[in-house]
Amino acid sequence: MNQRLRKTESEGSNSKGLACDICGAVYECRTYTLLGKERIRWSPVCDCREKEREQNAITQRILALDSYTIGVGRYRDMTLNNWNDRGIEERIDKYMKMDDEKDIWLVLHGSYGTGKTHIAVAVARQLYMDRDWSPGIIRWAEYCSMVQQSWNDRSVQYLDWKLAYSSRVLVIDDLDKKAATEWALGKLYEVVDYRYIRKLPTIFTLNRSVSELGRIWDTEKLRDLKNAIVSRITELSVEIKFSWDDYRSRQDGFENEKAISDGGNGEDQRSVTEGHKTMDEKSGGSRNGKR
Repeated sequence: MNQRLRKTESEGSNSKGLACDICGAVYECRTYTLLGKERIRWSPVCDCREKEREQNAITQRILALDSYTIGVGRYRDMTLNNWNDRGIEERIDKYMKMDDEKDIWLVLHGSYGTGKTHIAVAVARQLYMDRDWSPGIIRWAEYCSMVQQSWNDRSVQYLDWKLAYSSRVLVIDDLDKKAATEWALGKLYEVVDYRYIRKLPTIFTLNRSVSELGRIWDTEKLRDLKNAIVSRITELSVEIKFSWDDYRSRQDGFENEKAISDGGNGEDQRSVTEGHKTMDEKSGGSRNGKR
């Protein structure tokens, strides 16, 4: 909706009758001095124009989403709107408020197919919509492979190189899928330390907890790098465990879950039949700026 000016009927063609075309509020006459002369300016008393600018900004962010890695392919469908209630939503909401500067990183860990990447991408997307923070996602094993490939092939142009450092909010997906070599941990330390120093929001997904990962990496050769990485992640992170079953093993997946009819146990039955409420339904309305 474009902001326009109109004249009130009582003022006719008089410019003093300028009013907001959205709510009808009459503009105020305000005076100011410029180059020694007193001048007048008609200004709105309502906030319609500001609201319109905010809505236009949201629209532009939605249109620009396709230019980011989280806005393409399967990532496009990973939103908070189509996530089913799993009991972690309150902690996710608290994280996105960023009230505590010490909790600007998020660690999501658990078994395969539990929705870690879904939530990670959805949170990054929502922070982009709410705060206009440029989002990015890198798959750690793939990132390392492309860096190594570039050593012998200078034609390799990989956007993830820049994403790891330039993204305001970054998802590092499948952190523990890459074998722990001295080179790989050295590269991980570079990314983690860069974002640690600058306090850039970062979201990690992995199958193991950070402490479990630290024990796996705890060899004499890797110990110093391991300690430096684990210490930084632990200091700034909120850690959430995904403890439910692999949704890929069920034909209906997340969006069309239904009761198990082949005699599953009571716990599994509840995890399926009670999983219909979305985060938006739980909070009583849609989130600001979502599609």
